Amino acid sequence: MLEMLMTYWWLVALGLAAGAYLLLRAVAERMRGAFVEKVLSNAQAGFAKGDVLVHSVEAVREIVVDDETGIEYAIDATITPSSNEVSWCAADLFLRGVSGDPNQIGDVLRVQRWDGEKFVPAKNRATFEGAQRLRLAMRFAGEPCGVHFQWNFGRFGPEIQLPPLEVTQLH
Repeated sequence: MLEMLMTYWWLVALGLAAGAYLLLRAVAERMRGAFVEKVLSNAQAGFAKGDVLVHSVEAVREIVVDDETGIEYAIDATITPSSNEVSWCAADLFLRGVSGDPNQIGDVLRVQRWDGEKFVPAKNRATFEGAQRLRLAMRFAGEPCGVHFQWNFGRFGPEIQLPPLEVTQLH
């Protein structure tokens, strides 16, 4: 038996090397997963327990981008991060369908900020602090459904029901 081991030592060494590689790979994947989770958690911390108060949602028009049809919505909402010290950008907000379908997604086209009397245009990459009442022109791909606001990778606020676009026919 010992003679066989000595003759085929390279097989034993190869087996030990493969085992060490698999163990090292599993440890590295676990560490990477924990690191990514921590980064995402920190990136989402300002909105993790944030809220949305929706004042109105209106389907505005059908739009086509790159041969895909979507609906533009005007959403009047007060966005409140979980911390007033958080600087955030409305362009980083998006909508995600509650079903989890990756094709049900919406992004910000234009932003208007409430100045206390009326909505005024805001730069698309403007940063805000604390709660803000905004009118967001958002493009949504997919059929109208229930959605949540998302910021970075986390959702916040209640489910919002997107209304269908009402088509009027001319006679």
